[in-house]
Amino acid sequence: MHWHTTSRCSTLRELYKRKHASYRITNHKKIFFNATKDIVCFNCKRDLLEEYVLSAPNGKYRCLDCAIKTSLIDKIPDKITKAMN
Repeated sequence: MHWHTTSRCSTLRELYKRKHASYRITNHKKIFFNATKDIVCFNCKRDLLEEYVLSAPNGKYRCLDCAIKTSLIDKIPDKITKAMN
């Protein structure tokens, strides 16, 4: 899908640019802003479109709340917290 095909895509691109922040925790874990993919949280099954997501091996994506609850991360990094506001 190309960014210029629909107005929704251009809106998502602007949102991505504004919210673009990522944080690598390990070689296998990264927190990023999901602007385009239809991803569902592995634990709570919540839709993660236009949200911050913790990616992990084997395609297990989690919302940040579930990542903290399952002790995958201790807290949301400051860089991500600042970008969320």
